[in-house]
Amino acid sequence: MDIIMSYKISYILPIYKVEKQLSRCIDSVVNQDYNNIEIILVDDGSPDSCPKICDDYAQKDRRIKVVHKQNEGLGMARNSGIEVACGDFVIFVDSDDFIEPDMGSKLLKALVDSKSQVAYCNYRRVDTIHGVNNDVIQSVPKYFYENEEVQEVLLGMFSNYNLNRLDGSINMSVWHSMYDLHFIKDHHILFKTEREYISEDLMFHIDFLTEANRVVFIDDVLYNYDFNPDSLSAKFRPFIFDSSKKIYLYANKKFLSKSFKNFHSFTDRYLLVITLYIIKNYKQFFTSKDYKNFIKKILCDEVWSNDVEYSSYANLSFKNKLFVKSIRYNSFLCLKFCHTFVK
Repeated sequence: MDIIMSYKISYILPIYKVEKQLSRCIDSVVNQDYNNIEIILVDDGSPDSCPKICDDYAQKDRRIKVVHKQNEGLGMARNSGIEVACGDFVIFVDSDDFIEPDMGSKLLKALVDSKSQVAYCNYRRVDTIHGVNNDVIQSVPKYFYENEEVQEVLLGMFSNYNLNRLDGSINMSVWHSMYDLHFIKDHHILFKTEREYISEDLMFHIDFLTEANRVVFIDDVLYNYDFNPDSLSAKFRPFIFDSSKKIYLYANKKFLSKSFKNFHSFTDRYLLVITLYIIKNYKQFFTSKDYKNFIKKILCDEVWSNDVEYSSYANLSFKNKLFVKSIRYNSFLCLKFCHTFVK
């Protein structure tokens, strides 16, 4: 235990317009059962009372640092935290969520015992609006991945991109994990901005896991993700496909340079899931004519036309095959028919 206690854990909390949930989040970190920690509150130019809440906490607890900065988004806020962090390991906590008291100690033990660069855990989906909490138990086939096996973890994040899909893969979000901070800094790994890429978490994992050689997973439910299902389909992001395509192209280039095996089937599925999501959820934002033009623009994109390996969908269900064929042959009429029942 003395050896474990010699390690310092940095908690980085990016903060923007969460004044109602912020104290709950900070308290959950302050009250960790492992005390050798620092807590970095990154005020990302929040226009509400969050900056004052951060400063008040810092006055009460010497372990807390506050960074006030102009608003640049979640990814850049995390980078600001990494820049000032001086711990051995880091946990990223979204400020509208909260963590269990033993999250740090359990992940730290798993990391140190396995000599891994990252440790993942299970999490709880907390729906505060509807008052429903559900533990998300990821059916991960094994608990330790080494060397080339780490490729399986990263590629699985592409096939499990949708939070509602659990198919034996580790979720791609960074908040249910602990990372070796020295490894991050030695390899100059930083977050990309979500204003350019649709998922800064997935981009971070592309850069991190293509360098890592040891990954560990534990069953414990240690993170509470405050999930608002009503906000997902209500948010219109007109550049969602273009930014998702950037991830697709970046990943394929990275995986090719690292000699990943059979990666196209995973990255292609990612693009399929994104396209399906747009088709099923964006109709409400358009007139019938504009929606048709919006979808056709996606279907005519050079990625769908030239890059995607359609043979990788050989094992899909009949419904999903129909959906893919609709894209392949640019058939909006067929898409209109099948998108209501394809999952």
